[in-house]
Amino acid sequence: MKIFDKRTMYDLQSRLKLGNSLLTWSTIEEARKSAYSGPIAIRGLISGLGMVTNIEKKDLEKAGEEYLFSRKCRKEDIILSEMAAPSMGIKRELNCQLSRTEEGIYLEFDTRNIHLNEAMKNPQRAALSRAKSILTARTDPSDYDDLEVLLEEYECPIIEFSVLDRNVGWAKRRMVVWEVRHY
Repeated sequence: MKIFDKRTMYDLQSRLKLGNSLLTWSTIEEARKSAYSGPIAIRGLISGLGMVTNIEKKDLEKAGEEYLFSRKCRKEDIILSEMAAPSMGIKRELNCQLSRTEEGIYLEFDTRNIHLNEAMKNPQRAALSRAKSILTARTDPSDYDDLEVLLEEYECPIIEFSVLDRNVGWAKRRMVVWEVRHY
């Protein structure tokens, strides 16, 4: 299977098909009912909408309305998620974009404690055995296995992920998968 848009990707992610990811909710009501008590992000299901972060539960309605109005989109075009950001004291030990070609795996990575999109502006690069060495040294065995499965199951996608200094997400692991995509 190939993933050609964010809506499909988030649907698979919400069904826990793309490795460990942050908790997500389709509606403000779902987010309010959850046991999660930290800051929340609003993310667009359409490429280019971007996200708004650090929203408290009590401010979700106002932030949601502002997001929809400013981006001229509908409620069905957003998803809400927990956060795992450097601003929360969560250290990103590794930010990566992984892909596989006929030659083997290719890794773009950064070890600074910054957001993935910033890290990918000027990443280090590794291929083949060096890329595998970096991944096996920096990820937990179960997370490395997840990456292998994702590369196979989704026909060599681009996988964006970070390895954190603590467990997060629905699987309570250090690696969080941000996106699995072909777009």
